[in-house]
Amino acid sequence: MEAEQAAAAEQAAQAEQHLARLAVEPVAGRDPAGMDPVAAARARLARELAARHAEIDAYAARLAAARGRGSRGRPVLDPWGGKRVKTALGALERASAKAATTNTAAGAASKVRVQRNLTDSDSRILPTRAGWVQGYNAQLFSADHLILAPELTNSLWVPTTSIPATGQAVLVDQPAEPLASLDTSASA
Repeated sequence: MEAEQAAAAEQAAQAEQHLARLAVEPVAGRDPAGMDPVAAARARLARELAARHAEIDAYAARLAAARGRGSRGRPVLDPWGGKRVKTALGALERASAKAATTNTAAGAASKVRVQRNLTDSDSRILPTRAGWVQGYNAQLFSADHLILAPELTNSLWVPTTSIPATGQAVLVDQPAEPLASLDTSASA
């Protein structure tokens, strides 16, 4: 418990140091683990805005000196107009959207209530690639179009060594009924 608290404190200290560095200079590489991406993006945007304001002030001073000599120029009024500022602003918007999506998904996942099927008490809630399903796990053991053992269970995994006796074998090469009897488009 104390080791986890010490690790969390160390991680928080690294995040604070990283934020302080981001406010002063560009930092190459990824943010440290546990770092709030929105806070990092805000620090980058604040740094770029400060640099943009310094550029605007320096340009305004050069423009004022040039006007004294009779030169004309247009003052820059938009601090959000620089390329680096726009890039940092886009990164902040993406980080905020991702954080909102993550928070919404985490909130929705915590609200999902799994209910057992009351009409089929033998079925079970099983995981799938897309989420969860109330049902069964179907296993089919076959060789050369010969079904050796069909098995339907409510467990997650059925080892292949549990093949039942081959007396359950079913031949699937021939249909159960002739195809002519299945034709329903015959004229009446």
